[in-house]
Amino acid sequence: ANQVINFPAIDSRAYGSDDFILPSQTDKNQTISYESSNLEVATIVDNVVHIVGAGSTEITAHQEGNEYYHAAPTVSQILTITKAYQTINFPELPSYVYGQDSIRLNATVSSGLSIEYESSDYSIATIHGNLLTIVGAGQCYITASVAGNKNYYTATPVEQKLIVTKAQPTINFAPLASEYIYGDGPITLNANGNAGEIKFSSSNPSKLTIVDKNAYIQGAGTFTITAFTTEDDNHLSASVSQEITINKAPLTVIADNLSRIYGNDNPALTYSYKGFVNGDTKFDLTTSIQVSSLASISSPVGTYEIDVIASTDDNYDVVCKKGVLTINKAPLTISAQGSREYGENNPDFEYSYTGFKNDETTDVMIFQPQAYTTAKRSSPAGIYPIYLSGAMAKNYEITYNEIS
Repeated sequence: ANQVINFPAIDSRAYGSDDFILPSQTDKNQTISYESSNLEVATIVDNVVHIVGAGSTEITAHQEGNEYYHAAPTVSQILTITKAYQTINFPELPSYVYGQDSIRLNATVSSGLSIEYESSDYSIATIHGNLLTIVGAGQCYITASVAGNKNYYTATPVEQKLIVTKAQPTINFAPLASEYIYGDGPITLNANGNAGEIKFSSSNPSKLTIVDKNAYIQGAGTFTITAFTTEDDNHLSASVSQEITINKAPLTVIADNLSRIYGNDNPALTYSYKGFVNGDTKFDLTTSIQVSSLASISSPVGTYEIDVIASTDDNYDVVCKKGVLTINKAPLTISAQGSREYGENNPDFEYSYTGFKNDETTDVMIFQPQAYTTAKRSSPAGIYPIYLSGAMAKNYEITYNEIS
């Protein structure tokens, strides 16, 4: 008997489609065999077609017949396999910070083909394979693309924005001593970091001046030294501060020891300094110096303190040392004179004084002077010396002017 193969036209399919089944028997229930003219497009096992690649192949159906049936007329159909579309899945990129380690990009593609990446700005990011290296702060686009081949169309590229924020620099500022003294030499500043050049600033440049990496002490007080970097293309600004105290330098004001004689005005009270630093002189002081003594023109012979008083100074702890004003006895000269005729008794001598101070008179004498002479009643006419002794006064150094 005759038999017929019912093999309808085959719809085209895309590469990657599932296997499909062809009719297995003729109208007389005889098994059909198939063959593909292009095994690079499709292969057939029994009546199951497996797609191998894009293209076209002629599939021919055979039934050779047997002792009961004639061979069926062969039937051929064209199977067309079109290229498949491929889809890229490229997740959004998180924000990164300049200086981070290299990043592996993790896009996937439905075809499993090789993905290529491209950076829109190689001053921000470079790519080797799927390894992205950040080279600068800013933003650019990273594009994932997959080329087509004989079985796949070229995939639609997918781009994601890459944002690289500026890095926050780290500054290591070597600790400074907490206290210094006005007059100390320059303070060496030492800092390092992972960004640009580190500079230093002072909270009071007039009293703590910074040149390069040295802080020069110009005054006492508490100050802040800041190590800082300025913002650049890839880094934010950063700063680290330390507080230091510059203590006042010790300065001694010493009243000069002076002397005068009783009854005179006090001399100009003078003083000297010990402890100036930084080339300072008395003209650099903010304090005023006052020197005084309780001794007056009428003060008796003796020693008197010379007081020094200083107000607070900006840069010096001022210590005052008293001096001594010595009042010495004033010179007092006593003279005596007299006359008589031969054969008379010696007269009472007349005394004269030279050197009294403060309008004083002989009332201040503790002991009055005593006078004597070698002239006797019988002494011939002539000039004889008068000798003086015994006078004493608290505030006077007595000398005698012995007049003949």
